[in-house]
Amino acid sequence: MSTVPDLRRAYRTAIYTIGPPVAVRIVIGRRNPAADRVLAALDCYRRWAIVTPCNPASVRLSDADNRGRLRRMAGAIARARIRHCAARSQSPEGDWIEPGYCLFDLSEPAALALARRFGQRAIVAGVLDGPATLRWTGL
Repeated sequence: MSTVPDLRRAYRTAIYTIGPPVAVRIVIGRRNPAADRVLAALDCYRRWAIVTPCNPASVRLSDADNRGRLRRMAGAIARARIRHCAARSQSPEGDWIEPGYCLFDLSEPAALALARRFGQRAIVAGVLDGPATLRWTGL
C-alpha cells in the first residue's frame, strides 16, 4: 500500500467486525441495525469507534510486536475506564488482519487522539442508528 488513493481504497473496502460476544460486520457508509442491537446490549449508549494499535502507519509489524501494542492499548483503555469490546479490521482477501477494540461513548476527538497515539491513520466511528464513517487522524 504505497499511494494515498490505494490507502484510502483499502480502508474503505476493509471488513470491520465488532464482537464477541457476537461478531457483527460494519460497512463504511451504511447503517447496521444488528450492530446497533449488539452495541446497545453491551451498554454502548450513543457513539462508538473502532481503533487498532496494530501496524502503525500501515506498515506491517511482527505478530509479537502487534500483541505488545494490543496489550499497551488495552492498558490505556482500562486506565481511562472506557467501555469496549473486541473488534477486528481485515482486508477482503484476509491477508491483512488487525485486532483492536470498539470503544463505547468516547468522543470522536478522544478516539482520534488515541489512534494517533498508536500511529494509526484512521478509525471507524459511528453513532447508534447512523452509518459507519471513516475518520482520518491526519497522520
